[in-house]
Order: sequence, then structure tokens, then C-alpha cells
Amino acid sequence: MSSLTTEGMIELVTNVGFPAALSLILLKYILVTLSRRLEELDRSVKQLSLSLEEMEAKQLKQSEQPSPANTDKLRAE
Repeated sequence: MSSLTTEGMIELVTNVGFPAALSLILLKYILVTLSRRLEELDRSVKQLSLSLEEMEAKQLKQSEQPSPANTDKLRAE
């Protein structure tokens, strides 16, 4: 049941009956649609993870650098 052509659907209906054939067709449609959405969700989660890592690295880098106000105080002492 890799491709649902018109001939394939007619053969399926004659072999297993209309309700069973319709159930199989809907099941395949749902699985294909769900698979695509899960792939999109996976890409979004990976992108979000990368963005969070970049933000965390920037914050860490900024916290390690002394601010100009602190260096002026150190020079005055």
C-alpha cells in the first residue's frame, strides 16, 4: 500500500470491503500527516535549543567581561 492510485483503491475495496479500505486509507493519511508535523516539530525544537545555547553563551561572555564602571573604580584605588 505504498501508493494509493485509483486502481489500488478499487482493488483494496474489492478485497477487504469499503469500511476496512476506508479505514486503511485514513490511517495512512493520518500517519503521513503526523510524520510531517513531527519532523517540523523536531526541527523547531532543535532550532530553539541552538538559540538558547547562543543566548547563554552571550550572557556568560558578557558576565565574564568587567564593566567600564568597575575598571574606573579599580584605577582610582
